[in-house]
Amino acid sequence: SSIDDVLLKINPRFSLYNFLLLLSCGMAWVVSAWNTLVPIFADISPEIRCSPPSDNCTLLTICSGEYQWEYVNVASSTVSTFNLICDQSYKVSLTGTIFFAGFIFGAAAGGQLSDMIGRKKSTIVCVFA
Repeated sequence: SSIDDVLLKINPRFSLYNFLLLLSCGMAWVVSAWNTLVPIFADISPEIRCSPPSDNCTLLTICSGEYQWEYVNVASSTVSTFNLICDQSYKVSLTGTIFFAGFIFGAAAGGQLSDMIGRKKSTIVCVFA
């Protein structure tokens, strides 16, 4: 059986209300997915080259201070804007950790909120907050 058959067994009259309800709940997931995917593009590490150029230039030698360095083809990213290399590189993954900690907190708080004021109102609050 297809998904259409299953949906027709659950609700044989798929109305405009059902469509709008599905659309509004789906919009919450679209916003959530966007927030989850942004760091993939925002935290890209730009290419680094030594100045003057050298064959022994690696991130390890740059971080040890053996070479001067510069960004090549600088794209705007959190790494290049805040210079998150060497001893500051942990901050790139820290932002994702903090985001998902907030995601867990929001999931727990959203469940409690829906118990207190109802699912429909809590969904509206969470989507537009």
